[in-house]
Amino acid sequence: MPAPAFVACPEGQWTQVATGTTSGQLKKGISTPTYLEFWVLTGNPGPAPTPSYGVLAFNESLSMPISAVEPIDVFIWCEGGPGSVRVDLGDGTVGGGS
Repeated sequence: MPAPAFVACPEGQWTQVATGTTSGQLKKGISTPTYLEFWVLTGNPGPAPTPSYGVLAFNESLSMPISAVEPIDVFIWCEGGPGSVRVDLGDGTVGGGS
């Protein structure tokens, strides 16, 4: 199990926060921006550089689960300022690492 880590998420770009994971949790580190999330099966290309591919993350919650049958890569987009996400994984790698 990887150690929990905070990942900085600049405004206006996709940030890969998890790689090759099937379980875990994301938590808002900064509440100000709006967070969008996007995931792909590991090994597939990430999202295009536009927020239109994302869905609202966290809704009214401060955290959201990661649960997948196959390993996935998870991306976050921030609007309204930079953000930060705490990444707690059961498996896989925090960030875009290998």
